[in-house]
Amino acid sequence: MTLNKNTIVVFDNAVINERNPFNTGNGICVVPVTGLYQFTLTIMSYNANNVETELRVDNVVKGTNHIHLNSGTNNKPATKVVICRVQQGEHMWIQPVDITNSFYRAHDSMSSFTGILVFPGLKSKSIQNKTDEEDSFIGVIAKLEDKIENLTRIINQGKQTHDKPVLFFIRLSKITTLNKNSIVKFDEVMINEGNHFNSGDGIFVSPVTGIFQFSWTILTTTSKLVETELMVDNVVVDKLHVALTANDGNISGTKVVLCKVKKGDHVWIQTSSAYASNYFYIANVAKSTFTGMLIPTS
Repeated sequence: MTLNKNTIVVFDNAVINERNPFNTGNGICVVPVTGLYQFTLTIMSYNANNVETELRVDNVVKGTNHIHLNSGTNNKPATKVVICRVQQGEHMWIQPVDITNSFYRAHDSMSSFTGILVFPGLKSKSIQNKTDEEDSFIGVIAKLEDKIENLTRIINQGKQTHDKPVLFFIRLSKITTLNKNSIVKFDEVMINEGNHFNSGDGIFVSPVTGIFQFSWTILTTTSKLVETELMVDNVVVDKLHVALTANDGNISGTKVVLCKVKKGDHVWIQTSSAYASNYFYIANVAKSTFTGMLIPTS
């Protein structure tokens, strides 16, 4: 499938669509609940083709995904994970940026788009702050129903009313070359609930003990390589390796990891001991990123 720029990508094969917020006819999701969401976009392209896409919420760009393949390059995917705050009723979609964008399908491997509500937002009004209209019996009942709905949602997630989400989404703002065993200082803050990620040194300090999901996307370019590690208190949890030939173009690699982290643990991404020159690239507005979030437990 080939699309021109600023054309909505109509993902038409719904594998799962709880509450039916996503319209497979026009490719638009109407957000049913205000809150913090995680979106994951995987684009498959092929030999000598480019695809650059944007995640848009009510026409505001929240994240980008870029893949540029040179002649002689086989089919390759690129994945990006984005965390952002979205309001109920807002429209969200994926659209291309480049003039011509070729989306490929290799057997049953195809482009995909997922979204999950990770922390619902609470309504700002309280029952005590009543207007004249809310003094009516119907108004009070409506407010009580809203309050019960919010409290039920919190309880089902194993949360207390005073708890706040722990999550971050940070980008690398400039082209960077790092030596081996160097911390990647992701410095462009997109979201940082609780301010537990330090964009000055690239380190997240966990405020609680729990299960976390971390994901990082590394973008590099022709004939370059990058090998990175997710570190938790100086212990390697997992690695991501991206090595490109002279034929490849601009390609990103993404790794998603679940791990247990203790309160006070330090978490960061660093280059491994394998290579003395790790090249982090920027293509238009597509950049390397690092995300993390505490998984609610019941």
